[in-house]
Amino acid sequence: MRKAISLIETLTILLIVSILALVAVSSIIKWSGSLKVKNFAEKLIMDLQKARSFAYKIGESKVVIGTSSYEIYAPTTKKLWEEKFPEGISVYSGESEIVFKRNGLPNVNTTIEIEGYETKYNIVISKISGRIKLEKLK
Repeated sequence: MRKAISLIETLTILLIVSILALVAVSSIIKWSGSLKVKNFAEKLIMDLQKARSFAYKIGESKVVIGTSSYEIYAPTTKKLWEEKFPEGISVYSGESEIVFKRNGLPNVNTTIEIEGYETKYNIVISKISGRIKLEKLK
């Protein structure tokens, strides 16, 4: 009957555990980045909905989407706040300015693309219905 584990058996076990840990850590890092992109996309949707609610109250509001941040105005000349894009996340919008009228409808149909950490979301804004929806692409 053996009572000890050999050096080769110990090294084999350590090798297997190390490989499993490496796979797990890389999956967690990818998941964390994907979650960061989703959280930012959801925050942008909430801010677009806030801008729309300001339009109901004040009569008009706008969202300006730049290269490194977006800004909310209500009315269209008074800047309320600015939000910077998180590091590692890029945003592209077909329209740099979205104006919401008193009825809550935007002035344009547009899609805002949010991408980072191998994850991509689109925010689709409908001029006819005023609907703002989030779509996951990858």
